[in-house]
Amino acid sequence: MLIADPELDSDGETQSANYSDHMFDRSEITEISIHTPAGEFKQNINSPLNLKFATLDDSSEEMKSEEEAHSGTIDDEEMFVGDNLASFDDLDLNTQVEVALSNMWFQAKVVDLFPSSQFCTLVILQSFLAQHYELVGIPITVPFSRIQTHSNDKSRSKTLHIPSLNIDQINLVLNSLASVHYDKDILSIELGCRQCWNAWDLVYQKIATVNGFSLQKFLNALPSFKVIQDDTSSDL
Repeated sequence: MLIADPELDSDGETQSANYSDHMFDRSEITEISIHTPAGEFKQNINSPLNLKFATLDDSSEEMKSEEEAHSGTIDDEEMFVGDNLASFDDLDLNTQVEVALSNMWFQAKVVDLFPSSQFCTLVILQSFLAQHYELVGIPITVPFSRIQTHSNDKSRSKTLHIPSLNIDQINLVLNSLASVHYDKDILSIELGCRQCWNAWDLVYQKIATVNGFSLQKFLNALPSFKVIQDDTSSDL
């Protein structure tokens, strides 16, 4: 990038025409380019049209490792629990968890803790199930026994048995998110974006708007939403 001071005439006025001509006559213009830390030239970005972005499959191992590290970091406004949630002491304010309501798991965030009674107050977060039951933003106070670690689904593709869906509508609602194939009640989905915390949940939200959708049939195809209980468990 070239930045030049304007030339002034004898009266102190800017010679705008000469300045403009001077700028266009100069042949030595500084290039803006991207280099590696070692100084290796990567690409010229004088024009935004010259920018090149790595495709999903071309991501370097370094980029992938950075993304994996980032997924484990803690944000000031919203934290995610780790692989273990063994005791009440593992909870903290803003910890994202899953809470059992009516034998289904809902995403929620901790907003208050009561250590003496082992209870906590949660706010139900935006999710496929919460939207279906209109529970988004509802605060609830539950015992620790109703809480489990928030799961992060990083799978690229899924194959689900969901009968009676409208394939044209599926293609329409998922066009920007994933590629789909639906044949003989088998729905195959492959994400077109990199997996993140709620990528699959957004897919489920859109599928729920398709004609022929049945929540019960959908939950049968995705049992991870259901609370697994043994014979001694009480209703959750």
